[in-house]
Amino acid sequence: MPKIACCIECGDTDPARFYRKSDYNHLFYSRCKSCTKLSRENYSLPDADKSGHTSENQTIQILQSVGIFATPGKVSSRLHYDIVAWGIVNIEVKLGIFSNGGPDARFRFTHRQVSHPRRDLCVLIMPRKHDKTYHVFRATHDIFYKYDGAHRPSVYYHPNPKFTRPHSLVGPKLTKDIMIAHQNYWELIEIVKQEKVALMKNVSTVEQGWMPSTIW
Repeated sequence: MPKIACCIECGDTDPARFYRKSDYNHLFYSRCKSCTKLSRENYSLPDADKSGHTSENQTIQILQSVGIFATPGKVSSRLHYDIVAWGIVNIEVKLGIFSNGGPDARFRFTHRQVSHPRRDLCVLIMPRKHDKTYHVFRATHDIFYKYDGAHRPSVYYHPNPKFTRPHSLVGPKLTKDIMIAHQNYWELIEIVKQEKVALMKNVSTVEQGWMPSTIW
């Protein structure tokens, strides 16, 4: 949660119009009271074959538009993944949250995602005023890990960094050049699919209807 009031919907910055987190009173919720109320009023249960998150549904639409078959993980046996492409490529989707109104953004991971990082790819979505940009990474990319090998609970994007944090365990920076290099890198999904198919063909212990969990 941000320390400075800034609604991600309407841009309101008046602290009096925000709810605060009960156990951390210095932190504000990401939506103002009016937008929170509107969001609740407009809430509806998602279709059984759709994700409950708009960002995930939008990512699936993009994948389908470029010829990649993709579904929400919840409609398959892979309930813990946001999206599954071609039935075997597990994808996590993370929508960035602007820090103090931007341009720095934060991508957060849940405790389970940190302790059991078994996804194949991660799509980082940068929120924009008029559009979003999509950046496709392997889950093993250095930006998701500290220098000691531990998974980072959050990844920060600083397009214009002013200083380097003097901490030995902080991982590599997510720079503007890295984000540009991975923007709309949808072909990476095809590459990973071919890698997993080849791996499955080479596993001699494969039986009909069963696959080792390390492949999936």
